[in-house]
This record gives sequence, structure tokens and C-alpha cells, in this order.
Amino acid sequence: MAKSRAQNLSDLFDALEAFERPDGDNEGDPWNGPSIYPNLPPEGQRIVDEIEERARDLVIRQGDWGEEADRRGLNQARKNGLDADFGVSQYNPDANSGRVGRGDRWLDLSDPNADD
Repeated sequence: MAKSRAQNLSDLFDALEAFERPDGDNEGDPWNGPSIYPNLPPEGQRIVDEIEERARDLVIRQGDWGEEADRRGLNQARKNGLDADFGVSQYNPDANSGRVGRGDRWLDLSDPNADD
């Protein structure tokens, strides 16, 4: 039986466990952020890139006014042990804010201007 998209995403987070958090003041930062991503080895960066692409495909859908949460995808991710959310930013109602991850390994799915 083929794995679901959410199961594949969960497996990628398992693969990310093989990589240590780089040294530096980056505790609590997203793995696709500037304090961690550039300091990962190429294979770690490839996994982060794949997680981000698959996570966006799973939890975000195109709505009438731009990107919006895919509730079914969010529920599938959660059922597979991932923390996932996506919605309107509390700081900028014209931007979306979101994340997906497990434990201290998470990726930021927010619009670049979500915190403005």
C-alpha cells in the first residue's frame, strides 16, 4: 500500500533527525531559516527543501483570495505526528503565517512579510 503524502512528510522529518542543530544561537529557530539552513550539509539542505515543498503542497491550497489552509492536509499531518498550522498572521492580516514540524525540528511556512 502506498504511503500518504503526510506519511512521506513524517518520514522526511525522521531523516532530518540524522542532522545535528548547527552551533550558534539558533535554539527555537526554524530549520529553513538563516541561522540553521546555510550551516547544514548539502544532504540536510536537500531534506529541508523537500520537506518545505511537500509541506506547502500538503497544508496550503489556493483559495479565492490567495493561499489558505488546507484543513484536510493539516489534519493528515497532525494524524501522522506532526505539528502543523497555517492561517492569517496575527500581526499582518494581509499575510499568512504557518509552520510544520516535530519537536524542535520545524519549518516556517509563513509569508516573508507575515511579521510586519
